[in-house]
Amino acid sequence: MDDDPDVSWRFVDGFAAGTSHLDAETPCQDRSACRVVAVPGGDVLVCVVSDGAGSAAHSDAGAQAVCDVLLAQAVDAVHGTHGLDAIGDDDVAAWFALAREHVRALAREAGCEPREYAATALLAIAGADGTICAQIGDGAIALRERPGAPFEIAVWPENGEYANHTYFVTDDDAGEHVSLRRFAPARDVVALTDGLQSLALEFASRSAFPRFFEPLVETVRDASADDGALRDALIAYLGSDAINARTDDDKCLAIGCRIGT
Repeated sequence: MDDDPDVSWRFVDGFAAGTSHLDAETPCQDRSACRVVAVPGGDVLVCVVSDGAGSAAHSDAGAQAVCDVLLAQAVDAVHGTHGLDAIGDDDVAAWFALAREHVRALAREAGCEPREYAATALLAIAGADGTICAQIGDGAIALRERPGAPFEIAVWPENGEYANHTYFVTDDDAGEHVSLRRFAPARDVVALTDGLQSLALEFASRSAFPRFFEPLVETVRDASADDGALRDALIAYLGSDAINARTDDDKCLAIGCRIGT
């Protein structure tokens, strides 16, 4: 969480291993990263979450690399522009391509196939003049423009031919599966990996489940900018019996709220 009281965004992000991973003594394969970028005209929030493929031996490292590359590229781009309109769709696609090549390079250095580092990628950039959301694979980004408005799912999770199949940054055709949408300025941003989809999404109506998102943003908005207690509380929540009773997968959340609005 950013601890500067003058920053117009308050955020928290964290991840926790699912019970299936704990039982198998395998590491959590989800990762997240957030940053507030101070620019003229209003601060910009950048959030990234990534879910490493459960069957991939080094997908935790792949997910971390995805977060590192996308965060760095987005932050540099925001610093170098005077508004999100100046960041083109081709720019965002290039960041995902760079993340792909970086992760595949890690695999080569380790003498592994790229699929052993497979990971999804979800990116949200929220500023005073708009919001950019892009992703490869499943998981979801939810946005809310104003108090009392419904949460909107930016990109519906993309699965392949089979129910448990999705797409990854490391795929040969990853560039064909980058979904990108632009929105009005957001007041609240929540990004999550697929371990939380059953709790957060109404699949029949392809919509957000408000009872999942409301308490999250209310907690972050009401928190004080302190020593990281909010992140500790988030990780405890993700690892709680109430969550684990409904999903045995790894879980990851990034929550950002524009404060003072």
